[in-house]
Amino acid sequence: MNYRKLKKSAAVAGIILSVVMLMSGCGKKSNASPANVTNNALAGEAYYGGDDYYYEDMYDYVGAEPAYEENYKTESTVDFEDGARALDSGNIVDSGSASVGNNQNRKLIRTVDLDVETKEYDKLKIGIEEQIKQLGGYVEQEYSYNGNAYGLNNSRARYSTMTIRIPDDKLDEFVTVMSGMSNVISKNTTATDVTLQYTDIESKRDMYRAELESLTALLEKAESVEDVTYITQRITDVRYNIESMERQLRVMDNQVDYATVSMHITEVEVLTPQVADQKTPGEEMREGFKSSFLDVVNQLKNFGMNFVINLPYIIRVLIILGIIFGIIRLTIHIIVKSVKKKKAKKAAKKAAEAAGEAKEGKAEETKAEEVKAEDAKSEK
Repeated sequence: MNYRKLKKSAAVAGIILSVVMLMSGCGKKSNASPANVTNNALAGEAYYGGDDYYYEDMYDYVGAEPAYEENYKTESTVDFEDGARALDSGNIVDSGSASVGNNQNRKLIRTVDLDVETKEYDKLKIGIEEQIKQLGGYVEQEYSYNGNAYGLNNSRARYSTMTIRIPDDKLDEFVTVMSGMSNVISKNTTATDVTLQYTDIESKRDMYRAELESLTALLEKAESVEDVTYITQRITDVRYNIESMERQLRVMDNQVDYATVSMHITEVEVLTPQVADQKTPGEEMREGFKSSFLDVVNQLKNFGMNFVINLPYIIRVLIILGIIFGIIRLTIHIIVKSVKKKKAKKAAKKAAEAAGEAKEGKAEETKAEEVKAEDAKSEK
């Protein structure tokens, strides 16, 4: 087989696989019409039903043959046409995929978000673990907060956040059991239908498998090094695409087979009351008063507990404040005493000065009297 003949055969294989894909009706919808898709294939493009699997110029060597339409039916292309008829008969479509029209076979990814509370935190956690083990599930992720002994009010409460994987057929049973073991605050359930996406990927994978068989047959007939190199490279690309799609299918199978439950568990002292029938004003006032009273009692209890817990710190603060107050008081006493002492010295000094002045005045008076007496004697 010469190189030109091999190129013709590979081109025909690409055209046949593209036509079979369009006939299967499993590809993704696009803006291109079937006629345009066929023209793209004749122009050297392989269209696989979506932007993710659109390979341009995959068979760009088709245009290199001038008399392609007249000479494409060679001996090797007959084998591909036979294979196309076999593919068109539905041999590659049935691969265990879910039927779109059957609700029982739909591929549904279900998730449930649960926000629950309990007064028996440890007991609930043990019960959840037992249920997960019994139903064949597993914990994908968990975060637990064991409380703060030195916190205030609700900061001491324990809580957990868990991501749980449960077999899909056991999901309803698990949610029912959790509703009975705890007080459910909120629940959100979602179901994503991925049937069309799943069958689309599965069909494309089978197309690639058929192409891989055709390329393997071509590789056995290849004669030149160029032929072997090109076909080997194409086989590598096709195998990579097959593995990628099988990996996507395995991920989707896991998501479908195992539902995801996200739980947030909170430890509380009083459970949130469930929504009840319409109540009279008297009943609402009575329940509101009861709720307020319990809230005040809990706050007082928390205050007492926190006071006892923090008593060593309170004593330490009081001792420090006492020391500071003693130092300040001693300092004030020293200052006052110093001021009084200064005042006493000043008063004593003034008294001494006053006494000295009085003594000097008395001495002058005595001297004056003596002078006066002497004068009187002299006159006599």
